[in-house]
Amino acid sequence: MRRKTKAVMAMILLALFTLPLRGSGSVGPVERLGPVFYPIIEPDWSTWLPRQAEKHLRERPLTFSRDQVREAIKQKMPEIDLSEVKVPRTYTVDPSVQVGRPVTDHTGKIVVPAGARVNPLERFPAFRPIVIINGMKKKQVGWAAGLQESPLALITSGDVFELSQRLGRPVYPAPKALLDRFAIERAPVMLSSKGGMIEIEEVALP
Repeated sequence: MRRKTKAVMAMILLALFTLPLRGSGSVGPVERLGPVFYPIIEPDWSTWLPRQAEKHLRERPLTFSRDQVREAIKQKMPEIDLSEVKVPRTYTVDPSVQVGRPVTDHTGKIVVPAGARVNPLERFPAFRPIVIINGMKKKQVGWAAGLQESPLALITSGDVFELSQRLGRPVYPAPKALLDRFAIERAPVMLSSKGGMIEIEEVALP
């Protein structure tokens, strides 16, 4: 339960980190942050994947095997090509955003008004570390599997089913908006919080 709660908090932060920034023109419709947070940016893969599997098996029970469904879902996965880290580097990024539309919770209450500048880490200080790896690289997968703190795992390519089993916890596709937001161009990387900033550590593996 504790790990699940941390995962939900991490998803909230992912959504806040990549909220559309305020632009010119009128304020758009209200942005909702609940009860499902991840679809603000991309599908909630933790629920979308099994639902798609059930849908395919229900609609075509005689023609679709589970392996075929798995392959069909795999083809929907984004493939983002990041260079491997050759030289270790650590840098920080201010995660603050100025939202362009009101943000509400699941009850409809506005928690962030339009135009407000928000640092997600101030609202959700219990930040769960995030690792981003190329799921096709054995060294990167092995490195992530050996981490003791069980960070949220995001992959730029690979099989979420296989890697979830390998790591013993859910694995999700890395949102491109998150990579762009923090200028992440290499993998593997570890994201953690430090003094209201996001610290990004590029890890060079032996």
